[in-house]
Amino acid sequence: MRQKPCVYLFEAPASKLVKIGWTTGPAERRLQTIQNFSPEPLYLIGYFEVSDGHRSEFQMHAALKEERQHSEWFLISADEAVARLLPVAEKIGGVFRDLRHDPVCTLKRSYWATFPEKVPKAPSPEIDVPPDAIAKLPNYLGFGVRQIAEVLSCEEKHVRQLVKDGKLKAKGKKTGNNRWLVVLREDLVRFLTVSGAK
Repeated sequence: MRQKPCVYLFEAPASKLVKIGWTTGPAERRLQTIQNFSPEPLYLIGYFEVSDGHRSEFQMHAALKEERQHSEWFLISADEAVARLLPVAEKIGGVFRDLRHDPVCTLKRSYWATFPEKVPKAPSPEIDVPPDAIAKLPNYLGFGVRQIAEVLSCEEKHVRQLVKDGKLKAKGKKTGNNRWLVVLREDLVRFLTVSGAK
């Protein structure tokens, strides 16, 4: 049985945006789909049961056109969005299902609020490159993590961090469950030169 269309409102509190879209399926299922592509938690504010989802969505977008940021995303609070869209819904015969105070939705919102907004990235390790590192390089075409750690007089984890941060270019190779990093001689020399070695 085909479900009646609805215009849903999703809130992204961290960016202070509200998404207004329509679906013929349950708004909760649409939320799960959109959440997979969102870098921040989204919450279902509620939805308007309407007869024509596309036309109703268009009219609601028009009512908030000044707040439109991109496509279906609007810079507006959840409460203000609902207050401004209720008169539009009355004109088109829509019925609003408010989920802002729903126990399940409130529980999800309080759960996500316990996480920090952004986890600071660990800084790259400071490595004192020996001044004569280039002169002492073995005559190899490529170097593994252990060999580079010996050249730089540092731990292997610091070499991996330099690669992860993009400061040291490496090629990866997977053998079984192990992933090997290989740094070509020219890339290692380039890194050492930038670091002040000769």
